[in-house]
Amino acid sequence: FLFLLAMAAAAPWVPGATAAAVRTIELRPGTLVGFKTAPGPSCERLFAHSQSMHDGTDAKESPEPDWSGIYVQLDIDQAVRYVPNQFDRGEPEVCIVALRVREGQLLRVVVCDDPRMSDTAVSSADKAGLVRSQVFDAPAPPACTPLLAALGQRHLALCLIDSEDYELAVPHALFSEVLFEAETVLHFRESTRMPSTIGHVAGQGSVAEAAVQAVTKTMSKGDLSDASALSAALSASMASHDLEFKAGWLTGDITTLAGEADSTKTGNLDKGGVFEYCEHDAADALDNLQLGL
Repeated sequence: FLFLLAMAAAAPWVPGATAAAVRTIELRPGTLVGFKTAPGPSCERLFAHSQSMHDGTDAKESPEPDWSGIYVQLDIDQAVRYVPNQFDRGEPEVCIVALRVREGQLLRVVVCDDPRMSDTAVSSADKAGLVRSQVFDAPAPPACTPLLAALGQRHLALCLIDSEDYELAVPHALFSEVLFEAETVLHFRESTRMPSTIGHVAGQGSVAEAAVQAVTKTMSKGDLSDASALSAALSASMASHDLEFKAGWLTGDITTLAGEADSTKTGNLDKGGVFEYCEHDAADALDNLQLGL
């Protein structure tokens, strides 16, 4: 009884939270994983950065070692909102790349649907503890091993909700050109008049450029500085031009590089690190992937 009281005090109760709020998804070759804002004209520097992390963490990138990794957004709207962050880091040119699982590879994702992950009253350390308790069992990784680094050692990425949106946390050990194909979608340049804001945006390729022009032709230079408004407008325009603007694997709307519906695998995670899958078509995936919110 005293043990249960201690556990209750350590993990704040949230309505709708369950003890088994973890599920798994296996992303097959060609699957659009998401979008990433990267410094410069391509993703090369990000790949190089991750591969230089010998212990799987970067103190400059994250003050919390548990959460040191590469964060991939699931749609263009989210990714554009991160562009000014790169300007703040001294990058005058930024791009957004679409990431796909490379041919011959698989990306295994642990999805944490625990609503406590979006609760600002729960500390980052406690959130890491929640994930550990639901994913790892004996033999568990040493407590001194940061969470994402430990997941990377087991070839797992982590999808979780941050405030309002789901995003994918890829351990540094996994973020490489061996696993991912990266295609530049959009280019951004910092405003010379208003530092840390967007001054110019262009699409990669004729269709993407047409989608961008449909938005920017109605905007002034100052309008571009509103990243939130610009992100929503670009997302809508890309959709209307039949361009991919959202990764659908989390909700079961999965497409391959050829744009055809593909099957995927989902299931429960054995805490020893072994996946138990049930295979089904993407049309049935939505019924099986309940977000638990």
